[in-house]
Amino acid sequence: MREIEDLGNTVEKAWETAHDERVTPTHTANESQGKIPLNQVFNGTGDMIPPASSNPRCRCKIKYYVNGVG
Repeated sequence: MREIEDLGNTVEKAWETAHDERVTPTHTANESQGKIPLNQVFNGTGDMIPPASSNPRCRCKIKYYVNGVG
């Protein structure tokens, strides 16, 4: 995504949870931010992407948008 951004495109990302009772409040907070710049951290966790290494049970994902299209 950084290479795409380096070509002059606008790249944003959005956190998406599994939308169930197992989702943590911090991950819900990340999702509620909506689209944010590629290089910005999510406020709920301070992560750039879902923490698969520190939380292997995390089922969240990131959706990317290039020039507003996802």
